Amino acid sequence: MKSLNMFVAALLLCTLVGAVEADAAAKITLTQTAEGVYSLSVANIAKASTARAINLAITYDAVVLSNPVISNGPFAGRFGAMQVPHNDAARGTLKIAYFTTGENVFFEGEGLLATVTFSKTGTVSPKLPGFTAELVSDAGVYIAIESVVTPLPGTPVKTTTGESDATDNTINNNNNPNPVNTNPGNMGGLSDRPSVTTGTTSGTVAYQTPISGGVQENRSQGPDSKKEYSQEPPHQQEQSGGAAVQDNIASATADTAKKPISKKISESSPVNLQSLESVADRFRDYKGPRTLKGMSELFDVSRYKAAGIEQTPVIAVSDGKKMITVRVALPAGSAVPGFSLKGANLKGLRSLSDRLMELDALPQKGKLDVRMSIVIQKTVAEIPLLVVPAVSGGILALSGQELEKLLLKADARNKTLLYDLNTDGKQDYLDDYILVAHWLLKQQVEKKIPSAKTAAPR
Repeated sequence: MKSLNMFVAALLLCTLVGAVEADAAAKITLTQTAEGVYSLSVANIAKASTARAINLAITYDAVVLSNPVISNGPFAGRFGAMQVPHNDAARGTLKIAYFTTGENVFFEGEGLLATVTFSKTGTVSPKLPGFTAELVSDAGVYIAIESVVTPLPGTPVKTTTGESDATDNTINNNNNPNPVNTNPGNMGGLSDRPSVTTGTTSGTVAYQTPISGGVQENRSQGPDSKKEYSQEPPHQQEQSGGAAVQDNIASATADTAKKPISKKISESSPVNLQSLESVADRFRDYKGPRTLKGMSELFDVSRYKAAGIEQTPVIAVSDGKKMITVRVALPAGSAVPGFSLKGANLKGLRSLSDRLMELDALPQKGKLDVRMSIVIQKTVAEIPLLVVPAVSGGILALSGQELEKLLLKADARNKTLLYDLNTDGKQDYLDDYILVAHWLLKQQVEKKIPSAKTAAPR
């Protein structure tokens, strides 16, 4: 009898624990606080879920509502979360992705995530919005959570599934202040998301990225969002012998440094998004003359442009301080992309249009191999970024002629270690790549600083 009582007690305890866990399920509530004004509140997100991203989809009455403005709440600020919205005004669909960028920083707990305010037209009250939500774990697993819609008292409640409003199950909200629209397993209009793994080993983030269109953002700007561009890409350079360095990098970098990239040009050009060979690999396979002019031509960026990729500055130094900006033009009709970085930390991501995105990244100090992966459905394009580590002042002080002498000496027949710029204990093509990159950067600096004029004798 005693054993039976213990068994019954244990069974009752398990039942109670299960009930508590069920009641504490993760939930996001969309609450209408006024006509056209909605708050998004988060509850019961467990740290064990390692949630790196929150994906939201709101289907609103586009006849009455327009121009949504998103204001981040204290919950987003607590984790330094970044917000990427996408508004499809024609279909009345607003998608919002929140994600963390810090290493081992995961969403947990409860609080006000955001407030969404629409512009309202006319006197007709808008229909009840549809709403779905999900979490994305650090391992890239999508976790369906309870999605709740709470309208104003007295408003008819319409249950919806994702973006569809075909099902009209109407009840009255007079006596039910918290009607629940549970919609697990369906993220509405976010079905095109890529299955991307997120990782924190290099401080990277890969997630489902909605493309924005006309959404005004009101988000806090932390210290990490400040861009530092102390280096700019080189213009057309002059070789020590007087010959002009290859024009492709010169014209491309000059345009990038002087003015913003034109969206119209980027979007109207056909884009062939594909994996690219790195400039360092071009140095590995190079069989031409070991001269600054010959090797500088390996920095041709025309393949990057054809793939819809533009980096500013074109050549970056991984000193742990200076950021780079990469613009990505997407192929026409492509699904929403996912991004991940190797050797750099993501600091910002913006949607400039339906086909143009821009991200800010901080190369990790001393890194030479820095890559960006773009995932669109089942297609993965790996883009090596042009990044070199900093070098000593001794190398930077050498003239073009002195550098050319070093290049001639440091061929395969010379076993002497003349310059080991990546400190790997050997002399190879990577050292040549770093050397020529810094020469191009030095040429750009000297081009901007006019030489001092000698005073005319009296």
